[in-house]
Amino acid sequence: MAVSTQRRSPTPPSEAHPEPLWPIRSLGRGSAIGHHGELLQGAFDDGSGQPHPALVTLPLPTLVTTAEFRPFPHPSTEPPTVTVSPQWKTKARAAAELLLREHVPQSAGGELVIHDAGTPPGVGLGTSTCDVTAALRATADCYRLDLPVERLATLAVRAEGASDSVMLENRAVLFGQRSGRVLEDFDRALPEMILVGCDTDPTHTGVDTLSLRPPDYTAEEIGRFRVLLGVLRHALDTGSVPLLARVAEASALINQRRLPTRGLDVLREVAARTGGLGVQVSHSGTVASIIFDPATPGVAEHVERCARLLDERGFGPARVLRVTTEEVAR
Repeated sequence: MAVSTQRRSPTPPSEAHPEPLWPIRSLGRGSAIGHHGELLQGAFDDGSGQPHPALVTLPLPTLVTTAEFRPFPHPSTEPPTVTVSPQWKTKARAAAELLLREHVPQSAGGELVIHDAGTPPGVGLGTSTCDVTAALRATADCYRLDLPVERLATLAVRAEGASDSVMLENRAVLFGQRSGRVLEDFDRALPEMILVGCDTDPTHTGVDTLSLRPPDYTAEEIGRFRVLLGVLRHALDTGSVPLLARVAEASALINQRRLPTRGLDVLREVAARTGGLGVQVSHSGTVASIIFDPATPGVAEHVERCARLLDERGFGPARVLRVTTEEVAR
Protein backbone atom coordinates (compact mmCIF):
# COMPACT_ATOMS: atom_id res chain seq x y z
CA MET A 1 0.00 0.00 0.00
CA ALA A 2 1.40 3.40 -0.93
CA VAL A 3 1.96 6.04 1.71
CA SER A 4 -0.94 8.47 1.91
CA THR A 5 -0.01 12.06 1.20
CA GLN A 6 -3.22 13.42 2.79
CA ARG A 7 -3.13 15.23 6.12
CA ARG A 8 -5.87 15.65 8.70
CA SER A 9 -6.21 19.32 7.79
CA PRO A 10 -4.92 21.28 4.82
CA THR A 11 -1.41 22.61 5.32
CA PRO A 12 -0.34 25.73 3.42
CA PRO A 13 2.59 25.02 1.08
CA SER A 14 4.50 27.89 2.66
CA GLU A 15 4.33 26.45 6.17
CA ALA A 16 7.83 25.54 7.32
CA HIS A 17 6.83 22.59 9.51
CA PRO A 18 4.17 20.17 8.23
CA GLU A 19 1.73 18.55 10.61
CA PRO A 20 3.35 15.57 12.42
CA LEU A 21 2.73 12.21 10.84
CA TRP A 22 1.15 10.03 13.55
CA PRO A 23 1.60 6.28 13.37
CA ILE A 24 -1.31 4.52 11.74
CA ARG A 25 -0.72 1.19 13.48
CA SER A 26 -0.22 0.66 17.19
CA LEU A 27 2.05 -2.29 16.39
CA GLY A 28 4.08 -2.95 13.27
CA ARG A 29 5.19 -6.42 12.26
CA GLY A 30 7.81 -7.72 9.85
CA SER A 31 9.80 -10.83 9.09
CA ALA A 32 12.76 -12.07 7.06
CA ILE A 33 14.17 -15.43 6.04
CA GLY A 34 17.69 -16.69 6.60
CA HIS A 35 20.13 -18.35 4.26
CA HIS A 36 22.89 -20.97 4.19
CA GLY A 37 25.77 -18.97 2.80
CA GLU A 38 26.32 -18.44 -0.90
CA LEU A 39 26.20 -20.30 -4.17
CA LEU A 40 28.65 -17.85 -5.69
CA GLN A 41 30.73 -14.98 -4.34
CA GLY A 42 33.39 -12.94 -6.06
CA ALA A 43 33.92 -9.83 -8.16
CA PHE A 44 31.88 -9.11 -11.27
CA ASP A 45 31.49 -6.42 -13.92
CA ASP A 46 28.90 -3.87 -12.80
CA GLY A 47 28.64 -2.22 -16.21
CA SER A 48 31.39 0.32 -15.55
CA GLY A 49 34.20 -2.05 -16.44
CA GLN A 50 35.30 -2.26 -12.81
CA PRO A 51 35.06 -5.41 -10.65
CA HIS A 52 32.25 -5.13 -8.13
CA PRO A 53 32.07 -7.43 -5.05
CA ALA A 54 28.84 -9.41 -5.24
CA LEU A 55 27.25 -12.71 -4.26
CA VAL A 56 24.37 -15.06 -4.93
CA THR A 57 22.71 -16.06 -1.66
CA LEU A 58 21.30 -19.53 -0.95
CA PRO A 59 18.02 -18.70 0.87
CA LEU A 60 16.41 -20.92 3.49
CA PRO A 61 12.71 -20.07 3.94
CA THR A 62 12.56 -22.37 6.98
CA LEU A 63 14.74 -19.93 8.97
CA VAL A 64 12.41 -17.06 9.85
CA THR A 65 13.08 -14.05 12.06
CA THR A 66 10.18 -11.81 13.10
CA ALA A 67 10.08 -8.31 14.57
CA GLU A 68 7.53 -6.07 16.28
CA PHE A 69 7.72 -2.29 16.48
CA ARG A 70 5.53 -0.36 18.95
CA PRO A 71 5.82 3.44 18.53
CA PHE A 72 6.21 5.87 21.38
CA PRO A 73 2.89 7.75 21.73
CA HIS A 74 3.98 11.35 21.09
CA PRO A 75 5.85 12.98 18.22
CA SER A 76 9.13 14.68 18.97
CA THR A 77 11.38 17.39 17.64
CA GLU A 78 14.40 15.30 18.65
CA PRO A 79 15.88 12.56 16.44
CA PRO A 80 13.86 9.36 16.90
CA THR A 81 15.30 6.80 19.30
CA VAL A 82 14.57 3.08 19.47
CA THR A 83 14.95 0.57 22.28
CA VAL A 84 15.52 -3.05 21.28
CA SER A 85 15.06 -6.43 22.90
CA PRO A 86 17.28 -8.39 23.14
CA GLN A 87 19.62 -5.47 23.81
CA TRP A 88 22.52 -6.93 21.83
CA LYS A 89 20.54 -6.61 18.56
CA THR A 90 22.18 -3.24 17.99
CA LYS A 91 22.22 -3.46 14.18
CA ALA A 92 18.45 -3.94 14.11
CA ARG A 93 18.02 -0.91 16.38
CA ALA A 94 20.29 1.16 14.12
CA ALA A 95 18.26 0.12 11.07
CA ALA A 96 14.94 1.15 12.67
CA GLU A 97 16.35 4.52 13.76
CA LEU A 98 17.78 5.12 10.29
CA LEU A 99 14.42 4.41 8.65
CA LEU A 100 12.62 6.74 11.05
CA ARG A 101 15.11 9.58 10.57
CA GLU A 102 14.76 9.45 6.81
CA HIS A 103 11.08 8.53 6.37
CA VAL A 104 9.23 9.50 9.58
CA PRO A 105 11.31 12.27 11.18
CA GLN A 106 8.35 13.42 13.33
CA SER A 107 8.37 10.09 15.20
CA ALA A 108 9.78 9.94 18.71
CA GLY A 109 10.87 6.35 18.05
CA GLY A 110 9.59 3.20 19.63
CA GLU A 111 10.19 -0.23 21.09
CA LEU A 112 11.58 -2.96 18.84
CA VAL A 113 11.41 -6.65 19.73
CA ILE A 114 13.26 -9.27 17.67
CA HIS A 115 12.29 -12.95 17.68
CA ASP A 116 15.13 -14.65 15.82
CA ALA A 117 15.25 -18.16 14.41
CA GLY A 118 17.65 -19.31 17.12
CA THR A 119 20.65 -19.29 14.77
CA PRO A 120 24.01 -18.15 16.18
CA PRO A 121 25.54 -14.98 14.72
CA GLY A 122 28.69 -15.07 12.62
CA VAL A 123 28.39 -18.60 11.21
CA GLY A 124 26.97 -17.56 7.85
CA LEU A 125 23.21 -18.02 8.24
CA GLY A 126 22.32 -14.36 7.70
CA THR A 127 21.38 -13.73 11.33
CA SER A 128 22.23 -10.02 11.46
CA THR A 129 20.68 -9.21 8.07
CA CYS A 130 17.53 -11.11 9.09
CA ASP A 131 17.35 -8.98 12.25
CA VAL A 132 17.88 -5.79 10.26
CA THR A 133 15.41 -6.65 7.49
CA ALA A 134 12.69 -7.76 9.92
CA ALA A 135 13.23 -4.58 11.94
CA LEU A 136 12.96 -2.39 8.83
CA ARG A 137 9.77 -4.13 7.75
CA ALA A 138 8.17 -3.90 11.19
CA THR A 139 8.98 -0.20 11.49
CA ALA A 140 7.74 0.53 7.98
CA ASP A 141 4.59 -1.49 8.65
CA CYS A 142 3.86 0.62 11.71
CA TYR A 143 3.72 3.78 9.57
CA ARG A 144 2.28 2.08 6.48
CA LEU A 145 5.37 2.85 4.46
CA ASP A 146 5.41 0.83 1.26
CA LEU A 147 9.18 0.76 0.74
CA PRO A 148 10.54 -1.15 -2.26
CA VAL A 149 13.02 -3.92 -1.56
CA GLU A 150 15.76 -1.88 -3.22
CA ARG A 151 15.29 0.77 -0.53
CA LEU A 152 15.33 -1.87 2.21
CA ALA A 153 18.59 -3.20 0.77
CA THR A 154 20.19 0.25 0.84
CA LEU A 155 19.10 0.86 4.43
CA ALA A 156 20.30 -2.60 5.50
CA VAL A 157 23.79 -2.01 4.10
CA ARG A 158 23.99 1.39 5.76
CA ALA A 159 22.90 -0.08 9.10
CA GLU A 160 25.31 -3.01 9.20
CA GLY A 161 28.11 -2.17 6.74
CA ALA A 162 27.55 -5.22 4.54
CA SER A 163 24.44 -7.23 3.80
CA ASP A 164 23.15 -10.14 1.81
CA SER A 165 19.96 -10.36 -0.24
CA VAL A 166 17.50 -11.91 2.25
CA MET A 167 15.10 -8.98 1.76
CA LEU A 168 14.60 -10.31 -1.78
CA GLU A 169 13.31 -13.62 -0.38
CA ASN A 170 13.58 -16.44 -2.94
CA ARG A 171 14.62 -14.28 -5.88
CA ALA A 172 17.96 -15.35 -7.31
CA VAL A 173 20.03 -12.22 -7.80
CA LEU A 174 23.64 -11.13 -8.05
CA PHE A 175 23.81 -8.74 -5.11
CA GLY A 176 26.46 -6.21 -4.12
CA GLN A 177 26.86 -6.93 -0.42
CA ARG A 178 28.60 -3.62 0.37
CA SER A 179 26.60 -1.40 -1.99
CA GLY A 180 23.10 -2.87 -1.65
CA ARG A 181 22.78 -2.96 -5.44
CA VAL A 182 21.28 -5.76 -7.50
CA LEU A 183 23.78 -6.20 -10.30
CA GLU A 184 21.66 -8.81 -12.05
CA ASP A 185 18.19 -10.22 -11.44
CA PHE A 186 18.06 -13.72 -12.93
CA ASP A 187 14.24 -13.64 -12.91
CA ARG A 188 14.23 -17.23 -11.69
CA ALA A 189 13.71 -19.00 -8.39
CA LEU A 190 16.28 -21.53 -7.31
CA PRO A 191 15.27 -25.15 -7.95
CA GLU A 192 14.46 -27.29 -4.93
CA MET A 193 17.52 -28.79 -3.28
CA ILE A 194 18.43 -30.87 -0.25
CA LEU A 195 21.36 -29.72 1.85
CA VAL A 196 23.22 -31.78 4.40
CA GLY A 197 24.61 -28.92 6.43
CA CYS A 198 27.13 -28.54 9.23
CA ASP A 199 29.22 -25.99 11.08
CA THR A 200 32.85 -26.58 10.16
CA ASP A 201 34.09 -24.69 13.24
CA PRO A 202 34.09 -27.01 16.27
CA THR A 203 34.15 -23.99 18.61
CA HIS A 204 31.04 -22.42 16.98
CA THR A 205 32.43 -18.97 17.72
CA GLY A 206 31.57 -17.51 14.33
CA VAL A 207 33.28 -14.85 12.22
CA ASP A 208 33.23 -11.05 12.45
CA THR A 209 32.41 -10.36 8.81
CA LEU A 210 33.17 -6.64 8.93
CA SER A 211 36.67 -7.33 10.26
CA LEU A 212 37.54 -9.17 7.05
CA ARG A 213 39.52 -7.29 4.45
CA PRO A 214 37.86 -6.94 1.03
CA PRO A 215 39.19 -9.75 -1.19
CA ASP A 216 41.96 -8.94 -3.63
CA TYR A 217 40.91 -11.21 -6.46
CA THR A 218 43.36 -11.66 -9.29
CA ALA A 219 42.50 -11.02 -12.93
CA GLU A 220 42.53 -14.78 -13.50
CA GLU A 221 40.06 -15.35 -10.63
CA ILE A 222 37.77 -12.59 -11.90
CA GLY A 223 37.78 -14.31 -15.27
CA ARG A 224 36.78 -17.58 -13.59
CA PHE A 225 33.94 -15.82 -11.78
CA ARG A 226 32.71 -14.54 -15.15
CA VAL A 227 32.57 -18.10 -16.45
CA LEU A 228 30.85 -19.38 -13.30
CA LEU A 229 28.24 -16.65 -13.58
CA GLY A 230 27.43 -17.86 -17.08
CA VAL A 231 27.13 -21.45 -15.84
CA LEU A 232 24.87 -20.28 -13.01
CA ARG A 233 22.58 -18.49 -15.48
CA HIS A 234 22.28 -21.70 -17.51
CA ALA A 235 21.64 -23.74 -14.35
CA LEU A 236 18.80 -21.44 -13.35
CA ASP A 237 17.32 -21.44 -16.85
CA THR A 238 17.28 -25.24 -16.90
CA GLY A 239 16.62 -25.88 -13.20
CA SER A 240 19.81 -27.94 -12.98
CA VAL A 241 20.80 -28.76 -9.41
CA PRO A 242 24.03 -30.52 -10.53
CA LEU A 243 25.21 -27.37 -12.32
CA LEU A 244 24.38 -25.15 -9.35
CA ALA A 245 26.33 -27.50 -7.07
CA ARG A 246 29.29 -27.36 -9.45
CA VAL A 247 29.22 -23.55 -9.36
CA ALA A 248 29.02 -23.54 -5.54
CA GLU A 249 32.00 -25.85 -5.13
CA ALA A 250 34.11 -23.94 -7.64
CA SER A 251 33.34 -20.68 -5.82
CA ALA A 252 34.29 -22.27 -2.49
CA LEU A 253 37.63 -23.43 -3.91
CA ILE A 254 38.49 -20.00 -5.34
CA ASN A 255 37.68 -18.31 -2.02
CA GLN A 256 39.55 -20.88 0.06
CA ARG A 257 42.63 -18.65 0.25
CA ARG A 258 40.60 -15.76 1.73
CA LEU A 259 38.68 -17.44 4.56
CA PRO A 260 39.54 -21.14 4.47
CA THR A 261 36.75 -23.59 5.20
CA ARG A 262 38.00 -26.16 7.67
CA GLY A 263 38.03 -29.65 6.21
CA LEU A 264 36.89 -28.66 2.72
CA ASP A 265 38.77 -31.63 1.24
CA VAL A 266 37.02 -33.97 3.68
CA LEU A 267 33.64 -32.51 2.76
CA ARG A 268 34.37 -33.06 -0.92
CA GLU A 269 35.40 -36.65 -0.22
CA VAL A 270 32.17 -37.31 1.72
CA ALA A 271 30.16 -35.80 -1.15
CA ALA A 272 31.86 -38.08 -3.67
CA ARG A 273 31.21 -41.17 -1.53
CA THR A 274 27.53 -40.46 -0.94
CA GLY A 275 26.30 -39.15 -4.29
CA GLY A 276 26.49 -35.49 -3.29
CA LEU A 277 26.65 -33.10 -6.23
CA GLY A 278 29.02 -30.57 -4.70
CA VAL A 279 30.05 -28.66 -1.57
CA GLN A 280 28.59 -25.24 -0.79
CA VAL A 281 29.96 -22.90 1.89
CA SER A 282 29.38 -19.60 3.58
CA HIS A 283 32.16 -17.46 2.13
CA SER A 284 32.32 -15.25 5.23
CA GLY A 285 31.13 -17.73 7.85
CA THR A 286 31.69 -21.31 8.95
CA VAL A 287 28.65 -23.26 7.76
CA ALA A 288 28.89 -25.59 4.78
CA SER A 289 26.69 -28.14 3.08
CA ILE A 290 26.67 -30.96 0.57
CA ILE A 291 24.02 -30.50 -2.12
CA PHE A 292 21.64 -33.22 -3.30
CA ASP A 293 18.94 -33.22 -5.97
CA PRO A 294 15.61 -34.34 -4.45
CA ALA A 295 14.67 -35.90 -7.82
CA THR A 296 17.56 -38.39 -7.65
CA PRO A 297 16.42 -42.00 -7.09
CA GLY A 298 17.33 -43.22 -3.61
CA VAL A 299 18.21 -39.70 -2.45
CA ALA A 300 16.88 -40.31 1.08
CA GLU A 301 19.40 -43.10 1.65
CA HIS A 302 22.23 -40.99 0.20
CA VAL A 303 21.35 -38.08 2.45
CA GLU A 304 21.17 -40.28 5.53
CA ARG A 305 24.58 -41.82 4.79
CA CYS A 306 26.07 -38.38 4.14
CA ALA A 307 24.83 -37.05 7.49
CA ARG A 308 26.22 -40.11 9.26
CA LEU A 309 29.65 -39.74 7.62
CA LEU A 310 29.81 -36.04 8.51
CA ASP A 311 29.10 -36.90 12.13
CA GLU A 312 31.82 -39.58 12.07
CA ARG A 313 34.32 -37.13 10.53
CA GLY A 314 33.80 -34.59 13.31
CA PHE A 315 31.40 -32.24 11.49
CA GLY A 316 28.35 -33.10 13.55
CA PRO A 317 25.68 -32.62 14.30
CA ALA A 318 24.81 -32.67 10.61
CA ARG A 319 21.36 -31.35 9.71
CA VAL A 320 19.22 -31.96 6.65
CA LEU A 321 17.74 -28.80 5.15
CA ARG A 322 15.47 -28.19 2.19
CA VAL A 323 15.67 -25.26 -0.20
CA THR A 324 12.14 -24.68 -1.47
CA THR A 325 10.43 -22.23 -3.78
CA GLU A 326 7.66 -21.44 -1.29
CA GLU A 327 6.86 -17.80 -0.65
CA VAL A 328 7.13 -16.56 2.92
CA ALA A 329 4.35 -14.42 4.38
CA ARG A 330 5.74 -11.20 5.86
